[in-house]
Amino acid sequence: MRMALRSLARVPLLAALAFTALLLTTATALLREVPRAHAQEAPSASETALAREQYNEGMAHAREGRWPAAYAAFSRAYALVRRPLVLLNLAGAEEQTGRLVESAEHYRQFLREVTSGREAQQRPVAEQGLARVEPRIPHARFILEGTRSSDTFLLDDKPLAAAVVGSPLPLDPGTHTLVVRAADAEIGRIRFVLAEREAQDVRLTVTRPAESVAERTPLPEVRDPDATPREIGVLPRNGEERPAPRREESGGILSSPIFWVVVGVVVIGGATAGVLIATSGEQAPFSGNLGSIPVR
Repeated sequence: MRMALRSLARVPLLAALAFTALLLTTATALLREVPRAHAQEAPSASETALAREQYNEGMAHAREGRWPAAYAAFSRAYALVRRPLVLLNLAGAEEQTGRLVESAEHYRQFLREVTSGREAQQRPVAEQGLARVEPRIPHARFILEGTRSSDTFLLDDKPLAAAVVGSPLPLDPGTHTLVVRAADAEIGRIRFVLAEREAQDVRLTVTRPAESVAERTPLPEVRDPDATPREIGVLPRNGEERPAPRREESGGILSSPIFWVVVGVVVIGGATAGVLIATSGEQAPFSGNLGSIPVR
């Protein structure tokens, strides 16, 4: 058994997974060996049986090199029963399907949680897997211009903390999309591709919607006591305020009927006096020096 474990480091990952399957021929017993920290978290008998089936299915896919199917089966099994050996095989499937960041974290988790017992015999497998995966992980550093503290970020449709901006972020190889939003508006988007082992600077300048002049500097209100209603001042091109034309109040002196009666009396009186002056003397009435203009 010890000789087999020493030789495990020299075989490919597929052979390592197959050898792990041989060690787990009694899967039911191994799944029951690690007790739960809390009784309420223990899976039911049906969940344990399903997890065992999914685990065996994942091992079968791994032997045939069908890694996407193996990854799916191991993921379901570990979601049902969180056992270290299921976690180790899940990390191997993630490594083979390009999920390098998750793979490295799961290898670390296995090494952190498994320090003794039968599962500890697989620590060399986890150590070798971590040593293979870590150098392959690419990194992206986001260099953004024009952003504000209130902006939010999405990376591949998932929220991204603002604290990661400016620092190399471990990502899986492949195509990624970064989106910057201000409130409900998208103000920046960039798509980039990362290769294994690559370190890339991703630069993006955000574009904000233009603010109207009225929104930035509202026009001042000019109050004219003689105007009804109050008029708003107009700003000419030179920037100096020009009061709006004054409108006469309704009911002013010019619109008063008494005023116009007095004016009419004065006009009629003046015209009559002129006629009287013009027709005084021996001349016939209405034929003086004013001619024959009648008084109306």
